[in-house]
Amino acid sequence: MRRSIQQIMALNNGRAVYNDSRMLVFDHPDECWFHSADFRLHVWSHGALLEEERVPSPAAARERVFLVQKLDGLYVDIALFESTAIITRGSFGGRCTQASLKPTDVEALAAHYRKLGFQHVYGWNVSRERLLKRELRLTQPGLLRAEQVQVDGAVRLTVSTRVVGTEKTVDEERTSFASREEAVAAAEQRLFALEQEGLSPFTLSMPQSTQVNPEPPGLPPVALTAFARPETPHAAVDAAVARLAELHHKLRAGHFIVELLQPDADRDRLDSMGHGSRFFRDLHAERFGRWLRPAEAPTEGSSFEYFVRRYGTATWVVKWAGKVPTHYSGNVSGGGQCVLDVNADEYNVRGARESPGATPARDGGSPCLPWRLA
Repeated sequence: MRRSIQQIMALNNGRAVYNDSRMLVFDHPDECWFHSADFRLHVWSHGALLEEERVPSPAAARERVFLVQKLDGLYVDIALFESTAIITRGSFGGRCTQASLKPTDVEALAAHYRKLGFQHVYGWNVSRERLLKRELRLTQPGLLRAEQVQVDGAVRLTVSTRVVGTEKTVDEERTSFASREEAVAAAEQRLFALEQEGLSPFTLSMPQSTQVNPEPPGLPPVALTAFARPETPHAAVDAAVARLAELHHKLRAGHFIVELLQPDADRDRLDSMGHGSRFFRDLHAERFGRWLRPAEAPTEGSSFEYFVRRYGTATWVVKWAGKVPTHYSGNVSGGGQCVLDVNADEYNVRGARESPGATPARDGGSPCLPWRLA
């Protein structure tokens, strides 16, 4: 269950916290990230409170251990030096906080965040298509200086922005190197030089790449049941529902099927997705648990009619869908961001009919619901 504002204030040594929906950044029994009353990122981890601060780098980092939690847009960046390490926790496009770390503690800390759902990526790119752009800033009376550094393939790109009074200048520099390793080393040297000039880490973002970049190792595949090929459209409906149920139970983070949840028993899972509110529970009151007790239904009529008689609705809510199109269930933001939402009572399905090209899935494939909405 998500911590209440009173519990988070207790973690913050009794002090006030940011009192709106942006207060809580990450919540786990062993760890909590939240914003203080002045919107600084505080991290409670392993029983200790870490307040937002900056730790100067002693040199250019020789290596980075970088982990991301894409569902909430969070990262853990561990820069390694000869005799110390610096860990930066933050949200992409948001605030960050730093702390010193013993190099001997790095492996255990990385394992801790993997258990919390973070994934290892590279220190300068999270995928082939997405880079890591680091921004450092220096703010003085009458001066704002922002420096951005990123590596794309074997190219180091820096963007320097200065605002002096009302005058703003922007300079961009692209430097090509013989290898990506040389570009990364040059980027680390640039970061250290900027800190020597008085700038400090401000935020990270994930811009689109234009060059070829290495693909970080992916998560281990989840073993799914190999379904036999359904012989009828009605059997394909049952197989599709079984596949969704399997995904719901085996992949427990970042999504759920409303019809497989019980509001009270599954409160933690609803809270983890930001849907523990009374509004969400009331909106989907008739959908909760429907697949846990499917009705007996004759296999006659269209597959859509069979689905409605047996299962009623389908509400697949996700936290982050990437490039997959989504919409809000019930056409309201509080209804949940869905990749699938089937409800004959709510949406106009008078034109629903069997798709002429619908073919049940082959053995081992993912069966799909054999209808479409015209």
